[in-house]
Amino acid sequence: MIFLNKKFLILRPNEHIDNSVKLIKEKGGIAIVIPSIRIIPTNDWSFVDIHIKKLFEGFYDWLIFTSPNGVEIVMKHILDIGLNPKNIKSKIAVIGPSTLQKLKNYGLKADKIPSSFISESLANVLGDVKNLNILILRSSIGRKTIVDILQLRGANVVDIPVYDVKIVDISKELEKIIYEIDYVLLTSSSIAKSFFSSIKTIPNHLKIACIGPITARTVISMGFRVDIVAKEHTFEGLIKEVEEYEKTKKNENKR
Repeated sequence: MIFLNKKFLILRPNEHIDNSVKLIKEKGGIAIVIPSIRIIPTNDWSFVDIHIKKLFEGFYDWLIFTSPNGVEIVMKHILDIGLNPKNIKSKIAVIGPSTLQKLKNYGLKADKIPSSFISESLANVLGDVKNLNILILRSSIGRKTIVDILQLRGANVVDIPVYDVKIVDISKELEKIIYEIDYVLLTSSSIAKSFFSSIKTIPNHLKIACIGPITARTVISMGFRVDIVAKEHTFEGLIKEVEEYEKTKKNENKR
């Protein structure tokens, strides 16, 4: 098995752990889990609810989700206030297959999903948005790029945070295991910030693997190296990229 006895550090929040651990174990790897961020839903839905109700009235042309967390939190709340998500009249656009799957769990489909899982690509697949009403429900630390692009193209955009991302101090946990780890898997900029703010030095043997270019840029901006960047910006795509890295390394050792 390609990852036999290789140790992977997973820093995702608890909500996303199970499938990640399973994928690594299937390939012979050892998954070490230290959640480095916490997802905290908003505790005041009064303003959000005004706009959620407009989704059911047909006011918004598009509803945009940029993460599975956003879908899960919003859909749970919609059910809690006695509405049926299937009655949303707006079209829905999402970033990434994980976000799409979360949407499907609630019996909904995405009308648009870009092939590249970054905000700029989502803005492009929406096409002509002039004078359209667009609602974005996401984290409080979401990049503003998509809002800027859509507004420049003439859309009326309402961008509302529905959850916060809290960085957790994991320095004590890292001290115990960091020299045992072969790969650290960074699946968001928040996770990257948490990891590098909790560690003093990076062992030379430790490989830094990033889920995409945004996360990689965050790592580099903090003054650290990046060894691997996934071409497909999903956890599965990240693991594929690490597999290719391992294969290349083994082939070089045979020469």
